[in-house]
Amino acid sequence: MMLRLLLLTLAIWIAVVLVRNALRRRQARQARPADRVTTVQCARCGVHLPVKLALQHVDGRHYCSPEHARDDG
Repeated sequence: MMLRLLLLTLAIWIAVVLVRNALRRRQARQARPADRVTTVQCARCGVHLPVKLALQHVDGRHYCSPEHARDDG
């Protein structure tokens, strides 16, 4: 009888630990920020670069460098 009680207690403890770990992993996955970066293509050479680093022309075209913006006019 005592052995059954000990085994039942152990099984419940293992179940609680497994559920707790699963919940922690789920919360960690949901807390991660998105790693996506918006990119644009240089109108002159076609290289893709983050929009934050691109130079935007008045007409809306994007360039990777001042030289490409100047050369493409």
